[in-house]
Amino acid sequence: MPVCHHLAHLAPRSLPHQVCNEFQLLIHSKPFSISNRKDYFGNDVSYVSIDQAHLGLTVTATSRVMVSPTPKVSANETPSWETVVKQLQKDRSADGLNAYHFVFDSRGVRLFPALKDYAKLSFQEGRPILSAVSDLTERIHNDFTYDPRATTVHTEIYEVFE
Repeated sequence: MPVCHHLAHLAPRSLPHQVCNEFQLLIHSKPFSISNRKDYFGNDVSYVSIDQAHLGLTVTATSRVMVSPTPKVSANETPSWETVVKQLQKDRSADGLNAYHFVFDSRGVRLFPALKDYAKLSFQEGRPILSAVSDLTERIHNDFTYDPRATTVHTEIYEVFE
């Protein structure tokens, strides 16, 4: 292969309870160029170009990350999911806008009636949002079995749901 370009998302993010102190990316065959940037979500992205013929590619990412305990949050002390929905509709803070884009359909997930009905079982009226999300996550874990041969990243969500 004479020329290739790769996009790598391998560096850990620094977050309130996780700090990446060191990160090293080793690439063989030797790259012609490496550039780094942050993507829309704040993830570090490395763009690598190799301009010579090569028979293989090895990428090694090494990180040193300091992790501190996260504070415990009682699921029943979080606001109701309806309160969060209303807040997201008018919150124009950076955090509010960051969360708001998850409200919409994406190429990977499009809302359809059966999916909405499945989620409604966890999101009863007045239920605290963390309690609802935890219940939905547990139901998904219990109701679905992962089979790596059954789907690909291109499989539509409604097919997975069926």
